[in-house]
Amino acid sequence: MVLFFDSEAQYQHIAHQGKIEYEVKINRFERARKLLDAQASSTKYRDYVLSLQNNRFLMRNYEMDFDRKRSLYALTDENQSQDFIDLLIGIPTTAVFRDMETDSILVKKQFGEEEFLIIDKPERIKWKYTDERMEIQGYECRRANGLYMDSIYVVAFYCPEIDVAGGPAVFFGLPGMILGLSVPEEHIHIFATEVDLNFTVKSKTSSLPIGPNRMTFSSFQAYLKSLLGDRFAEDKWEITKRGIGF
Repeated sequence: MVLFFDSEAQYQHIAHQGKIEYEVKINRFERARKLLDAQASSTKYRDYVLSLQNNRFLMRNYEMDFDRKRSLYALTDENQSQDFIDLLIGIPTTAVFRDMETDSILVKKQFGEEEFLIIDKPERIKWKYTDERMEIQGYECRRANGLYMDSIYVVAFYCPEIDVAGGPAVFFGLPGMILGLSVPEEHIHIFATEVDLNFTVKSKTSSLPIGPNRMTFSSFQAYLKSLLGDRFAEDKWEITKRGIGF
C-alpha cells in the first residue's frame, strides 16, 4: 500500500548532525550489458563484458558529515581503481556538497587526472510514502518510492529519528536521513554501514574547494555526450546521462 505522508506527523527526533559511512554497490556487468546491448557480443566489447562476469560489482565507500545546514558526502579513497566502465556509469562522483540554506549542490567528478565541478540547483525527487519498514544499522527506517529526473525509479529507506532531510549522493527530500537507497533499473544500491550521531561536524563541511572545469548539470551532460555520444545509439546515451548524479 502506498500512502502520501502527513507533514504534520510528529516524531521524537534524536539527532540533527553526525557522520554516516555508506557502501555503494554497482552491478557493472548488468550496466555494461544494458548499455552495450547488441554491441556486447561484438569483437570490440565481447572480451571486456565477459571479463566482468567474475567481477560484476564495483564497490565504493563514502563518508558523509552533515548537520541541518550543509552536508559533505565524499569518497573515502579517491585512488580507488577506475576503468572504462566508469565512463559507462557516468564518471565517478568523488564528492557531493549540499548547502540547504542556499538550495545549491556541488558535485565533484574525477576521471583520471581530469576533475569536474558541477554547481547547480539540486534535482527534486517526487516521493510517495509506504508503510514498509526496514532496520538499518539499528535504526528503524521507513520506505518511500521516488522518481528522480521524472523517470528513474528509486527506493529509499529513511530514518525519521535523524531530523535532517538528507541522504547519500544527490538523493534527499524525505522527513529524515536516508540510510538505504536502491536504483533498481540502474543496478545501484547504497546503504549505510556505520552511523555516528555523536560526531561533531567540523569546518571541512562548510565548503568544498572551487577549481577549474566548473559546469552545470546540463553543460556536463553536453560534455559527456561529446566524449561518448558517438559510441552508442541515442537511447543508450540516455542510460549514461542518467548516471551523472550517482
